[in-house]
Amino acid sequence: MKSRICSSCQIEKPLDDFYRDKSKPLGRDYICIECRKVSNRLRDRERDKTPDRILKAKSWLHSERGKERARQRYEENYAQNKQKYLAQRAIKRLVDSGVIIRYPCEVCGEEPSNGHHPDYSKPLEVVWLCQKHHKEIHRK
Repeated sequence: MKSRICSSCQIEKPLDDFYRDKSKPLGRDYICIECRKVSNRLRDRERDKTPDRILKAKSWLHSERGKERARQRYEENYAQNKQKYLAQRAIKRLVDSGVIIRYPCEVCGEEPSNGHHPDYSKPLEVVWLCQKHHKEIHRK
């Protein structure tokens, strides 16, 4: 079976792990499918930060179809994660009313911090984390 070394990750992979491209000698791309998807996502993220794309996104969100689609996504997400939303809302109410104090990040001590719920069934048990450490926990 023929293989090729990905020019991005430098790992030898079978040709089936590369997109077809008739212009290349083996009829396959030089970058594997996984690396190509990652590079496309990064390129799309950078392109989405351009002023014209930001303007288009804002105008879409303010259009009737955009508002309707956002409402549908919220309702679907709420239905799937109702316990999560209720826990977040409870903490927000208690912090806003002064019953619970927002502490600095428990990892690095940075402020402002976000409340992280390790278990949504216990809405008042919160770990205070900065945005960086909160994202790290959710990635795991």
